[in-house]
Amino acid sequence: MKCSKVQEWISLEIDGQLADYFGVPGGRGVLVSSVNEGSPAEKAGLEAGDVVLEFEGKKIETSRDLRRLVQKVEGGGSVTLKILRDEKPR
Repeated sequence: MKCSKVQEWISLEIDGQLADYFGVPGGRGVLVSSVNEGSPAEKAGLEAGDVVLEFEGKKIETSRDLRRLVQKVEGGGSVTLKILRDEKPR
C-alpha cells in the first residue's frame, strides 16, 4: 500500500465486544471505519470494516500505534499491512 503523510482513513481501536464481533485474534487491532475516496488507502484496497493487525510486521494495538507508523512513511512509499476482512486474514 502506498501512503502519504496525511492519514487516508479513519480508524477506531478495537477490543472486547468489537474484537469478538469482527473475529479478531488476540482481541487487538484497529478498525477502519471509513476510507477517503481516491486515497492511496482506497487504491490499495482498504475498505471500511477492515481491521489492521500489523503494519510492516509490527503489531497494531491502538490507533495511536497506526498513526505513528504511518507518519514515518515517506510520501509515495509502499508498506505491507496485515488486515482482517470478513474474519479472514489478508
